[in-house]
Amino acid sequence: MEKLPLSSKKILGIPISAYLESILFLSLLVLFNHFFGDGTRYLNVSPHPFWIIVLLVTVQYGTLSGLMCTFLATLFLYAGNIPSQTVDESFFEYQLHLALLPTLWFTASFILGEIRVSSENEKSALKKELEKTQKEAETITESYNLLKNNKEDLEMRLATQLKTSTMIYSTFKFLSTLNPASVLLNLNQVIQPTINPKKFSVYTLGPNGFESSICYGWQDNDKYLRRFFPNNLLYQEIVGKHRLLCIANSEDEKILAGEGIMAASLVDPESKAIFGMLKIEEIDFLELSISNIETFKTVCELIGMAYANARKYKKTEENALYSLEAQEIYSYAFYKIQCEYLKKLCEQANQALSAIEVKIQNIPQAQTDSLRTSLWHLMLEILPVRSQVFLGKSKRNEFIILAPLTDAAEAEKMTLRILEKAQKNDALNSIKFNFKIVSLTAAASSGIVHSSADQKEKV
Repeated sequence: MEKLPLSSKKILGIPISAYLESILFLSLLVLFNHFFGDGTRYLNVSPHPFWIIVLLVTVQYGTLSGLMCTFLATLFLYAGNIPSQTVDESFFEYQLHLALLPTLWFTASFILGEIRVSSENEKSALKKELEKTQKEAETITESYNLLKNNKEDLEMRLATQLKTSTMIYSTFKFLSTLNPASVLLNLNQVIQPTINPKKFSVYTLGPNGFESSICYGWQDNDKYLRRFFPNNLLYQEIVGKHRLLCIANSEDEKILAGEGIMAASLVDPESKAIFGMLKIEEIDFLELSISNIETFKTVCELIGMAYANARKYKKTEENALYSLEAQEIYSYAFYKIQCEYLKKLCEQANQALSAIEVKIQNIPQAQTDSLRTSLWHLMLEILPVRSQVFLGKSKRNEFIILAPLTDAAEAEKMTLRILEKAQKNDALNSIKFNFKIVSLTAAASSGIVHSSADQKEKV
């Protein structure tokens, strides 16, 4: 605990420092007079030295401290030092002589002390007035900033309502991806500029109900449910009745039960199957308008349409013979079918079957398509006619060569030819390749060879 200074500690309303200063000063003067003076404690000196401490304590600490110092000064002056009455003095003159100096000290300490107290009170009143003025100024500033922010918000909402068709197209272009996962990941780019929520979440529908997949703006102390089981009332309203819930409706407010402001299902427009839910947890009051509620409904419909199209594309891609990204190259889905077929065929004929996995490590993003096509053409020139080239699972930077009648040793020679040819190619000589040779039949299992950039140095 922090110790208070002596000037803050008080006894009978008087600071301890006032006691100490008075006693110390008076003691020093009395001792000095006793050892170096006449021992009368300056009774014959005018003005008396005790005036110094009386005036200093009074001016510094106020009336009470001044009176205390006057009492101590009188005590130090007359304790054991009362002068005798002279022959030519009357009793009244003698009493007046004794009381004159303490009376003057008392009068001076009282008057100066009150002046000091009055000054302090005035200072305190001015300080309070200043604090009041500062608070008023801060309130005016806050009101101005709030008014300014409201004005900017109104301008922003007006600008939002006057969006052109070009701006709307640029907002929803994020839903044009053909990857279902990317549709959900890009929702922030769609929801934020159109609805302007502070917090929202996307739930996907699973066998155990809705499970949260995206939580935008959530804080650690937020206690929103991350899963809604089928017995939950909100789940039943969203899935069973395909309702749009909003707290503007008192019945919907009970259903939401503090879990959000608005909620609606994400539906495949053709099959009417629900695959998720969009929920707004927090939004500015001024944003909760009829137009924004309709915008929320439209956004849910567009998300459902985009997600359904992406899933159809993905399903089509999984069953396609050629890759939809690089239409000249066989797809990875066809590789799995062809691999099983050739594996059984080669095992029956006791022939070798090898697979060479080719990975490109440092391919620039902007040159993916062109370099992938160049590498595919290069491999077709080198590989035997019986070999087939497929896109790998990662699609962008991976190929798989399926080589019938080829054991591990021959497959290794094929990788070296590819590296040699790539080194002479202007477009591919700076690319780093990793090779992995996999023997798919017993006849090809003379060894599994891993080939990487260190083999490129051998060429």
